[in-house]
Amino acid sequence: MSRPIIFLGFEGVLSLAPNAVVCKVLNTALRRKRLDDSLLQSLFCREACENLATLQQQHNAQFVITSIWGDILLKEELCTLLGKCDLHFITANLHKHWRIPFDDWAFKFEEIDDWLRLYQRRHAQFIIIDDDQERQWQTLAPHIWSRTVSCVGNHGFTRDRLKEASQFFAG
Repeated sequence: MSRPIIFLGFEGVLSLAPNAVVCKVLNTALRRKRLDDSLLQSLFCREACENLATLQQQHNAQFVITSIWGDILLKEELCTLLGKCDLHFITANLHKHWRIPFDDWAFKFEEIDDWLRLYQRRHAQFIIIDDDQERQWQTLAPHIWSRTVSCVGNHGFTRDRLKEASQFFAG
């Protein structure tokens, strides 16, 4: 049996840092310069990361990145950055096809649907953890919307969202 999939956004889910901090970290990573430890520590919310690690361990899930980070960083750059933030559980469990096919003209739900179609995983057990509240998801892609755990209000992946996500995988 194949492992369940977590389509994972970073912004608003694990990273609650202001956009300026995120931009600085990504720019530094792209230039392969040394990242400041204090900057890295402010990048991710510890509670959200611990909750995601719990979900991954409980269900042996693999990750597919839906965040723009997956579009602008190479896999090695992303893994290095996440490793420096002690998020090895994400890098160790990236799916072979580790990111959605990014399209500047598509909505995220379309990119996720494209990934599921491309890799013949339409019937796979999956959830989406994101902060995106696109209303189009509800009407245009109910099969995507119904499997989405939305992190709202700049609180990230809280214990309540962990419980909700676990229920998707429990059946």
